[in-house]
Amino acid sequence: MKVHTSEEFYTQLFKELTFEVFHTDSFKIYKNKDRPRLGQMIRYCKEGSYDIFIADYAIAEDFSIKYEGSSKQIRFGTVHQGISVVEGVNREIKDFKPSSFFVYEDMPEGTQHWKKGQHFKGIEITIHQKWIEEVVKANYIREYGLLDKLERNLTYRYLPLSVSVVLTDLERLFLSGSVSEIFIDAKILECTALLTWELKSGEMKPYLGRHDLVEIKIGKRYMFLSGKDIKCIRKAKELIEINCCSPMTIEALSEAVGINQQKLKAGFSAMYKTTIWKHANSIRMLNAANLLSSTEKSVGEIALHLGYSNISSFSGKFKEYFLMTPLEYRKKSRQKPF
Repeated sequence: MKVHTSEEFYTQLFKELTFEVFHTDSFKIYKNKDRPRLGQMIRYCKEGSYDIFIADYAIAEDFSIKYEGSSKQIRFGTVHQGISVVEGVNREIKDFKPSSFFVYEDMPEGTQHWKKGQHFKGIEITIHQKWIEEVVKANYIREYGLLDKLERNLTYRYLPLSVSVVLTDLERLFLSGSVSEIFIDAKILECTALLTWELKSGEMKPYLGRHDLVEIKIGKRYMFLSGKDIKCIRKAKELIEINCCSPMTIEALSEAVGINQQKLKAGFSAMYKTTIWKHANSIRMLNAANLLSSTEKSVGEIALHLGYSNISSFSGKFKEYFLMTPLEYRKKSRQKPF
C-alpha cells in the first residue's frame, strides 16, 4: 500500500511507531504513554501550508513506508541522530543520516525504511505547495524563480548556517513551550528568505554539486577545497554530532575523516559559518535541554552524561547558551503539559 500525501505519510509513520496524539495549547505531541522509552515527536501544523517536526524517538520494530507524492513541497532540517534508508524510484539508494539536508520534492516516489534499535533526533520543516504558491510566488516572484530552478527530488546534504540557527531557535522554543502562530509564520518566511538569498549570492553552489573546486579565504591567503575535501568535512560534522557527549579533538577528527587539520578547520568555518567547537557546543546544549525537559535526571547526571567533569562547568555553559540555569529551564519547559 502506497501513501500519496504528506498527511497520509505522517499518519502511517505514527501508526508504525505506535504513537497517539496529545494536544497542548500550541502544538501536538505524539507518543506511546505506555512505552515512554520510545520517546516522542512534537508537531506544529499550519494545515496545507507547512509542518514542523521535532523528533526524539526510538524504533521498536523494522518497518517501511512506500510513497508516491502528488504535489510539490520543500523539506529541510537537521538530523542529529539516527539513520534510515530511502530507496527512490529510478534513483540510487541513499541513507538519511546525521546531517543537514534540503530537498525540493516534485511528486517523489519511493520507499523509506526504518530499522529496529535506531534512535532519531532532529528537526524537519515541510513547506507545502499551497504556501509556496500563495505566499512565495504571489508576493516574491524573484525568490520563487530561484527556488523553481532547483533540481527536483535531489537531497542536498547542506543547509546555510543562517537557516540552521533558525532551526536551533525553533527547537529551543518548542521544547520550552513558547510558540505562537505569528512567530512561526515569520520563522518559516525567514528560512525561505535565507535559502533564496544563499541561492542568489551563489554561496550554496559549491554544496549543490555545481563546482569541482571551492576557493576559500584564510586571512590573506586562499585555499581550494575539492569535492573529496567537502565530503570529509561533512563527515567530520556528522562525527561531531554523533560523539557530542565525548567530543573528539581536532587531531582525532582530522585523522578519522582523512583531511589535514588546517583544511578541516578552515573548510568547516567556510561551509557552516561557525567553528567546530561552537557547533559541538550547540549540539551538547540542545541535548541537555531535551534531557532537562523530558527526563527526571538530575543536573549532575545530565552534566556527566554530556561529558562535563563538574556541574558548575556545565551550568555555566548552559546559562551562557540559553540565558537561564538548567533548573530554570526545566521549570519553564514544564509549565505547559507535554
